[in-house]
Amino acid sequence: MKKISLLLFIFCGFGLNLEAQSSDLYQTWYLNFCQSSDGSPEYTVSNINPPITPTLTISNDGSFTGVAACNTFSGVFEFLPNGTMSIQSYSTTTNDCGNANLNNFEASYRDTLDLAAFYNVGTDANGMTLALDTPIFGGADFTNYVLSTNAFLERKISVYPNPVKDIIHIKSNTALNKIEIYSLNGKMIHTENKAFDNLNLEFLNSGIYLVKFYTENGSTFKKIVKE
Repeated sequence: MKKISLLLFIFCGFGLNLEAQSSDLYQTWYLNFCQSSDGSPEYTVSNINPPITPTLTISNDGSFTGVAACNTFSGVFEFLPNGTMSIQSYSTTTNDCGNANLNNFEASYRDTLDLAAFYNVGTDANGMTLALDTPIFGGADFTNYVLSTNAFLERKISVYPNPVKDIIHIKSNTALNKIEIYSLNGKMIHTENKAFDNLNLEFLNSGIYLVKFYTENGSTFKKIVKE
């Protein structure tokens, strides 16, 4: 009897969690990244020129509207409690954006929405996130706030291990142009212009340092601890 009660509790709790996740869908989302399938072009919104702010607004009946680059779209999604979804209808305006990159981005965004089969609502330090995934390893990442360039870069660059004894490894999904290391009082200690996969920090004394990463889209800092 206890086992049955526990299973019912777990099941009901799971259902409540899915219901809460579904209710969080119904708002305006700002697109940060899309790729319709594995191997197809990746589009990071902060890298697109001229700048655009693509959106997706989902209503509680599953209907949606949105803005791509120069076109608007609308339709109806069906969201199921198990985290799967499908598109029931879709229509879009057909303006030429006058820019091949924008036209290609719009095609990718449209295909991603059309193929989306799974959804997940989460949170980060600044708000809520929405991930739509396709069965062919594509997807779209949204937040319910406009992502600043620095916030975006912070998510695209990671360093490990941290704390570090000697070699620190750098993983970046955006091209790096330069790396600078600063002390906490603002003094620049080291500049690296070519080796971006890892850095040998044996020359640093133990302490806390700021590493500044430069990309074509701006710069961002990471704090590291040298043991």
